Amino acid sequence: MKITVLNGSPKGELSGTLKYIEFLKIKYPNIDFTVFHISKRMPAIAGKGAEYQKILDSIEKADAIIWCFPLYFYLVHSELKRFIEFIAENHDEAVFANKYAAAISTSIHFFDHTAHAYIQGISEDFGMRFYDSYSPAMFDFLKQSSRHQFLFFADRFFACIREQRPIARQTNVISHISCAYNPATVHKKVNAGKKRVIVIADHLEKGNTVSSMVQRFSQSINGDVEIVDLSKMRISGGCLGCIKCGWDNTCRYEGKDDYIDFYKKSFMKADIIVIAGKIKGRFLSWEWKRFMDRSFWRTHSPSFNGQQVGLLVSGPLSQLPNVMNVFYGHFEVGHANLLGFVSDESNDSIVIDDQITCLAKDLVDASNYGYKKPVMFPGYAGMKVFRDEIYCDLKAFFRADFKYYRKNKIFNFPQKKRFNRFLGSLFILVMKIRPLRKMFTNMIKEGIVMPHNKILKNESLEQS
Repeated sequence: MKITVLNGSPKGELSGTLKYIEFLKIKYPNIDFTVFHISKRMPAIAGKGAEYQKILDSIEKADAIIWCFPLYFYLVHSELKRFIEFIAENHDEAVFANKYAAAISTSIHFFDHTAHAYIQGISEDFGMRFYDSYSPAMFDFLKQSSRHQFLFFADRFFACIREQRPIARQTNVISHISCAYNPATVHKKVNAGKKRVIVIADHLEKGNTVSSMVQRFSQSINGDVEIVDLSKMRISGGCLGCIKCGWDNTCRYEGKDDYIDFYKKSFMKADIIVIAGKIKGRFLSWEWKRFMDRSFWRTHSPSFNGQQVGLLVSGPLSQLPNVMNVFYGHFEVGHANLLGFVSDESNDSIVIDDQITCLAKDLVDASNYGYKKPVMFPGYAGMKVFRDEIYCDLKAFFRADFKYYRKNKIFNFPQKKRFNRFLGSLFILVMKIRPLRKMFTNMIKEGIVMPHNKILKNESLEQS
């Protein structure tokens, strides 16, 4: 049996995730594992020379593919994303057809589900038979029990290959609709006053849909709009995974390209942020993913303070809920409000014009109001994952986060709420008395809304 492993770590052979593959090599000496360090070697692979052809040849001869990657910002590393786009751009998907596939990642379980949903979708788009994902925590490999569980996963996968078991596709087939969007002249603009508005887009070539959507948005604003083209920004490379930033939020690239200065002086200080891009392989482009990855210089600390955010997307956004899950989670955890989005899926220029103008007005109104949406599960649970990891296992690696969390009282563990815990314990004792428990049961529905009704009564009196 031949397995081709596509390693998505920028650290190459030093990847912690790759240790699972080395473990398999020891346990299954009769299986031929061939590893390619995609994220580390992608600049050379993109030359489309011998190295790229060697990868294609290995995939073609393989019985199965294993995607092996550490999580990078809700997804895979930008260079692995680039590789996936590169395959599609060169129409080389056929070498993956009918291969069995599995994915192995490591993380702190922060949005690992979105990363695996993405890689499964890509696998099935390439015609592969996707078996399953395995997503242990960063240090689970050190536990004998975890390695034992991993062997069961591997045994099932290899049996599936040997027996040529049928596997049903689980992700939707994406329907791509070509849109010819031609924005009309804006007659009524939204007054943004002195609000700082920034639009960041990839590939603003004249006449393409993303460029036209950005044009319509900027013309809908009465005020200064900074437009940034990612393809023209000097970015030396993707995140290296070196964790130099963990000590004091200093990136290894600092002073070597434009990214950090732009992020600090423009991106973080904007009042309104608009993300514009085209769907490429179930997400925005690899350039956008690189932009997101590089923001890890902030490590696990929020980058924003209530900024209003909108999305302009060219492509089948409604068919890819995973994209919105990523962005909602990203901005909730980052303490910004993702207020709305516009896609070109309607293929109706009038409709798109109206949607963009309405988005511009909503963003300005929300910024003027100081609107802060209630955080939903992704942001709420995501910060608790960060809180627990920074407090304990990652404290030594991410000193800057620990200082920030302590200063901003993010270490809000429930055991610190001593009075609430005392009341809860007292209430349990009272509820052991049957007559009191019966009385409480009869009163609970009215009791829960009693304080709400009091507020409503006071509001009614103030209005009258």
